[in-house]
Amino acid sequence: MSLAKKRGQITIFLLMGFALLIGTMLVLHTTNTAKKVSSAPQEQSNIISVRDSAEFFTQSCLDNTLKDALDELGENGGYIYRTPNLKIQYTEDYMFTFLYIDRTDFLPKLQDVQSDIEKYINENIRYCVDDFAIYEKQGWSMEIPRIDSRITLAESDVTALLDFPVKFTRDKTSFSLDKFFSRSQIPIKKILKEASNVINDAKDAVAQLADLRDL
Repeated sequence: MSLAKKRGQITIFLLMGFALLIGTMLVLHTTNTAKKVSSAPQEQSNIISVRDSAEFFTQSCLDNTLKDALDELGENGGYIYRTPNLKIQYTEDYMFTFLYIDRTDFLPKLQDVQSDIEKYINENIRYCVDDFAIYEKQGWSMEIPRIDSRITLAESDVTALLDFPVKFTRDKTSFSLDKFFSRSQIPIKKILKEASNVINDAKDAVAQLADLRDL
């Protein structure tokens, strides 16, 4: 075989090898790209699932914390933090709190009740979510800059609006939570108004008795 013919064969083999190399690289690149494209929807689905879980978890904590605050109010005559020395009488089925004793009115003001509930939620909601420790175990980090609740006491219910801007981050992925809302069908404003009427009637009765003694 002539030298020129051998060189021609070597050149053909090199070109074929180079073509195979290029083809293999293209196949690998296409496969990797397809994997990235196919994994993107799955990753997005996982993020949505975690976000939905965190929202449900936080909402449950707000509902429970509002309920606990109202239970505290009911057990302490409308107070949580500034509890006066109230007289409480228990029966088999009921608990009675005396808010008018020795001509002293212990009925809490509406704005004080509102402030107590807000303070209770602000202090206890973070304990309920436990700083999202269950998500930290999954590799998420959380930023909680502030917690602020606003309570509205209406005639027929109590509503709580919680401003809870939590940012979740893992690797280059992040999402945020923001506002939550809860309602309890306990007419605190109406109850306080009726209690105030009862106390005013008691004050009038005491005054009338005093006037009769003076006759």
